Order: sequence, then structure tokens, then C-alpha cells
Amino acid sequence: MASCEINNAPSSLEGRHLPDFLPQSLQSLDEKHLNKLIPQRLLELAADPSKVTATRIRWWSGRSDNGFEPSLGLLIFERNALKQPIPYQEPLSSHWEHVLNYQRRVATKQKLLKAMDRVLLALIADDKWNQNGVEVLSLIITESLRGSGVGAEFQQKFVELLRKMGYRYSYGVNNQENVGFFLKTGGYLLGQLKPDKLTDKLLLTPSSANSDYTTIRFLDEVMEAEYVQPQFLRGNGRTNVNFSGYKG
Repeated sequence: MASCEINNAPSSLEGRHLPDFLPQSLQSLDEKHLNKLIPQRLLELAADPSKVTATRIRWWSGRSDNGFEPSLGLLIFERNALKQPIPYQEPLSSHWEHVLNYQRRVATKQKLLKAMDRVLLALIADDKWNQNGVEVLSLIITESLRGSGVGAEFQQKFVELLRKMGYRYSYGVNNQENVGFFLKTGGYLLGQLKPDKLTDKLLLTPSSANSDYTTIRFLDEVMEAEYVQPQFLRGNGRTNVNFSGYKG
């Protein structure tokens, strides 16, 4: 991915001069930091909030012969919440439930989860392309919790952590089904940015720069004002996006 200078932003983690008590990268987040990302709303809806916890998962993105291990794989799950194990091949209600079940299977093989544990939320993110930004490769909330506010609260907690860590933006390639969620939680479509800034490609990967459903969430107000067309700025109290048909 090509990089560019934005407002003389530091191009490396060292340039951020983070305090010692803050994690230096996604890879350095420990379970203490990860557990702080658990939404309060999720705890309210869990069968037993004391059994809800967060853990890292080692994940491989892309094909086995041409992929990479993202900086952060996170699962939030509830211990012993299933009445019976979920068979891997059992037909599930949606594609996203299949993905969650696969991630659960991977975590079980890594001895992070047990057969009766229930996965509630999964995040895959990476900061290797440019360490001023974070790519959200996948964010999935289990179907029974969608529309409850769990996803929006988690997104806000994650964004605040990234901002404290010195990252300037997050972004991701979405689809028609989930792009509304990221727009409602502060993201912009690439078409809402100033045309001359698109030549910088915002440090995005080539695939995300060419997607109609790529969204970018700015964590730096100066950068946001510099890159977003004035009529679309959140500070103007409007989003100018038609959310009809999106499941938030």
C-alpha cells in the first residue's frame, strides 16, 4: 500500500511518542486492554456477565499460500453458555454465523475456548500497512445481539482506544449489508472526501481504495476537516447518506 504524508503525521509507531502505560501497537494489547473493550450493553444481555471475557486469537487472512497474520484477532465470549456444542457443519442462520462458528472452531483448536463457550463478538484488525491507521478486516456480532447497541458501543470503545494510542484513522472494506453500521458510527464513504485527497488513497490498501463500500473513520479532527468535503462533516449535524436498507 502506498503511503503519504498527512499534516506531517509521524510515519512510524516510534514517532507517536506514546506514554509507557499505553500499548504501542495492536500486537502489544494485552488481555487487560482487551477486556476493557467489552460493551456494558453486552454484559447486560449475557446470561452470566461474570463469565464474559475477551481473548486474542491467532488468525490467518487470505489464502494459505498468499496471506498474512493480522495484528489483532479478538474474541469476546461467554464461558459455558451453550446448552450443547455447535457442530461445525451444522446449517446456521446466516453467513456471519458461519464465520463466527469457524472462528470459534479455530479458537478451540488453539485451546482458548471450550466446547460449551459461546462467541458473542469477533474482531480482526491490522496496522501493518501504515502505523498511523488501522484496517478493520472483520467485525461480527452474533445474530441475537444485533440491533441491541452492542456493536455501536464496542465500536466507540475501540475507536477511543485507537485514538489514545495515537492512530489517526480506521478504515475497512464493507458490503451493502453492513456499510450502514460503519456510516452510522462515524465513518465516511470515499465519495464524501475531497476529490484531490483521493489521490493520496489515504494510506488504504489497493483493494479498499477501489471499493464502493469502503468507509474511513477519522480519529484526528484536523485530518477529518482536511479530507472531508465540508457539506459531509459530522460537525455540521448531517451525514448526507441514505441509510434505507441498511441493518444497523
